[in-house]
Amino acid sequence: MDDIIVIGIAGGTGSGKTTITQKLREHFGDDVAVIYHDNYYKAHHDLSYEERSRLNYDHPNAFDTDRLVEDLKKLRAGQSIECPVYDYTIHDRSRETLVIHPARVIIVEGILIFHEPALRDLMDIKLFVDTDADVRILRRIRRDVKERGRSLDSVIDQYLTTVKPMHEAFVEPSKNWRWWSAGCRRISTGLKSEAVWQNSTLSMGRWAPPSPPRRSSQSLTTRSRGCASGSSSPRQTRGTGQTW
Repeated sequence: MDDIIVIGIAGGTGSGKTTITQKLREHFGDDVAVIYHDNYYKAHHDLSYEERSRLNYDHPNAFDTDRLVEDLKKLRAGQSIECPVYDYTIHDRSRETLVIHPARVIIVEGILIFHEPALRDLMDIKLFVDTDADVRILRRIRRDVKERGRSLDSVIDQYLTTVKPMHEAFVEPSKNWRWWSAGCRRISTGLKSEAVWQNSTLSMGRWAPPSPPRRSSQSLTTRSRGCASGSSSPRQTRGTGQTW
């Protein structure tokens, strides 16, 4: 289906990705479908809870991104998919699945969705939510303790041993593939050509023509408290992390 727009929303843990996703969902209503990369964590039914709790969930190899790529291709072709469902309380994939139907706007959200080229290339718009690290860790602590039943010590330990190093190795460098940055209070942007379309669509809430450029070297530079300036040349980095 040529009129489908895929929006990728990336950013570090606790950056505000889900908040932006929810706002777009409210705006587009029935015309939007959302896929969360977290639901594509690999299943580890063969491991005990203790073993699963020690895995590195912030490394690219933690995800079944190949399946996500195939599911996104199906949605773009107008086919419904059965999306896996991840259960944070047991650190494993649930036995349930979620049926997602194609829509005019498809949002893909996750910390590492810009890392894999095969997934990144399926996106029409790439948005990176850039938020100060101290704000992100406080949000993560509150979320994991209140909503996911985690202890404070376990959240801090995971952040220091895997979340922070993986963010620096993979998430932060991936923002160089973005077209637009958000997540701070004030944003002043130098815009032209198709970049104006992206900014007006996302920040002003106006629907734009359904066929933006699929590929572009256009880079947007945003300067504000807590946001980094844009880069016109994506770079790759070699990082560390547990191999799955």
